Amino acid sequence: MDSGTAGLIGVVVGAGLTTLVKLVEHLILRKRATHYLVARVAPQLQRFVVACAKAASDYGEEDADGDAHAATARPEFSPASLDVEWKTLPPRLMYAIWNLPNRAEFGEGYLDAVAENDFPSDGSYLLERRLTYANLGLEANDILMQLLSLGKLPAAPIDRWDPVDVMTRERDKINEQNAKWQSEQAQWVAQSPLSAA
Repeated sequence: MDSGTAGLIGVVVGAGLTTLVKLVEHLILRKRATHYLVARVAPQLQRFVVACAKAASDYGEEDADGDAHAATARPEFSPASLDVEWKTLPPRLMYAIWNLPNRAEFGEGYLDAVAENDFPSDGSYLLERRLTYANLGLEANDILMQLLSLGKLPAAPIDRWDPVDVMTRERDKINEQNAKWQSEQAQWVAQSPLSAA
């Protein structure tokens, strides 16, 4: 092998090693950025899940007129306020996280419509509010579990109060009540003299 060929091989190997080193550095930095993102975003999502659980178990407080109003604040989550490298997340997970505030806003819009038609207060607003936030909180918890799995972090230990259990029980109870009510309505309609005509 002549010196020209050896020099060319040296240049190619050197360039390849430089590229490999840069690639490894990039992967290490990306992994660190992802772990930082998970460490920053997961606690905020956990707070949102807990706030949703509190809203899902809010039966309201009566005012002087006997009308019940929500006793808990609207759960808030603002991913835009978190200074992290969002591009390190898989696109579906990033979208799910960034879409949570929209889902909460859509839920509030629906609840506003329910509240407008809840006069005199028959409790349907609070019932729908509990169901809306139970569903949203369970969705947020699923996203949280995906995020923790990505960062290879454990879920927060459950002490005595499990927000997921609270939301699941509340959702199931409301869905059962709604199914019973719909069944009773269907029976009433079937037995109505108007349905025979």
